[in-house]
Amino acid sequence: MNNSGKSRTERPSLLGIQYLRGIAALMVVFHHATHYITDYLWSGIGATGVDIFFVISGFIMAYSSTRDQRPGESQTLTASDFFVRRCVRVIPLYWVALAISWRTELMHGALSLDMVKDFLFIPRFFAPDVPKIWPKLVPGWTINCEMFFYLVFGLAILLSRHRLRLTLIVLCVLSVAGVWLQPRSAPAQFYSWSVFLEFAFGIALYVLYRWRPVHLPGWIRLGILVAAVAALAYAARNNAYEYSRIRFLVYGVPAFFIVWVGLQVRQSRELPLLKLLGDASYSIYLFHATIGIRVAFHVLNALRIVPSNWFSVTLALSIYLAISTVIGILIHWILEKPMLSHLRRWSDAQLLKLRGHERRQSNS
Repeated sequence: MNNSGKSRTERPSLLGIQYLRGIAALMVVFHHATHYITDYLWSGIGATGVDIFFVISGFIMAYSSTRDQRPGESQTLTASDFFVRRCVRVIPLYWVALAISWRTELMHGALSLDMVKDFLFIPRFFAPDVPKIWPKLVPGWTINCEMFFYLVFGLAILLSRHRLRLTLIVLCVLSVAGVWLQPRSAPAQFYSWSVFLEFAFGIALYVLYRWRPVHLPGWIRLGILVAAVAALAYAARNNAYEYSRIRFLVYGVPAFFIVWVGLQVRQSRELPLLKLLGDASYSIYLFHATIGIRVAFHVLNALRIVPSNWFSVTLALSIYLAISTVIGILIHWILEKPMLSHLRRWSDAQLLKLRGHERRQSNS
């Protein structure tokens, strides 16, 4: 497995991580669905699904980059492999969702600087009267976070064999700089936001689990999970920390423990529905705001369901969640999987050519 000589059975199981992806996606759908029901006071716990995603992403990048590295391969090729695989996984489907958000402007050929920034993952203020750093597809701010993290991580692979350490240092320095300098521009504010430390939590979790794997009894895992979820619910009760500089503490630390518990899930306990939700989580996340919740809104109107009491509110939220989930799964099957399969075949072929070229150069 690694230089420590641990057996294969001590490799972390990623089944629980897959479950958490699906659950986190539904949390975000729930959060946005509550915006359509304004007469009730809601906890912001659904928004913390994003923090779970960020911790998972940090863990997975550390895990996969260590697992996929080939002996003797140059850092340049390893970094190229990383960048290509992440771009293929993230960009095409996101651009489809983003194009839906910009559909009116695209149909009329109304190209704008804001549109270009959104497609190039450049943070910007949403509107003069909405000083949030969002793209047109509002949930896409997290994709901008992911892409910047991939850039930092990929450059760390390119520049140093100590990629995890260098990534942690860069993320910490940027966060400190944000507090110290208080930048005004959208990119500077965004890239120095301490929420990126949640990716660092994921990397730290990988290091911890790789060198000191812990298998806790079920009752202890349940206790940690309940405490972490309760901490998230309490911190998110009034949405006060959603864009705060201490979000990484009040949301990120509980998210760290939730993902840690997720790593304790055993392969023999596979739950097909949760596995499917995890597989389709990216499609559910990207398309719930542009398609899923909008379709559900029209269904509620057609059924004349008006959220006026707790029963009708619960029914409405269930419909929002169910329709967004079904649409996300359909998009996963019809678009995401075939597109990924084709693009991965193409990218693997290009990377194979690069490896052959590198071998020829090293032998000459």
